[in-house]
This record gives sequence, structure tokens and C-alpha cells, in this order.
Amino acid sequence: VILRFRTKTNKLKLKQVEMIFQWLKTVIIAMGLAALFLTINEIIDLTIENPVQGFNHWKIFSL
Repeated sequence: VILRFRTKTNKLKLKQVEMIFQWLKTVIIAMGLAALFLTINEIIDLTIENPVQGFNHWKIFSL
């Protein structure tokens, strides 16, 4: 009975760990997208202000 109970708690812990990892992945992806969006926004602003410099930034992205 004790062994069976232990495996149940282990499975629960595994589920919790999986959920935490899933959540972390979501947060990291969201942060990455936000950073990318901000970077692209900044580059667009630069391109409008200074087309030559902006174009150089876009070249870095295309690599």
C-alpha cells in the first residue's frame, strides 16, 4: 500500500513539474516575442528617422 501511495505522489509531482516547465516555456516565449517586437519597432523608428542606418539594421536581420 505504501509503495502504491508513493508512486501516486511521484506522478503528482511529475505532473506539477511538467506544468511548471510548460508555464516557464510559455513565459520565455512570450518574453522573446515581446523583445523581438520591441526590437523591430525600434528598427522601424530608426528606418523612418535615418533610412541608411535603418537599412543596415535590416541587413543584420536578414542574415
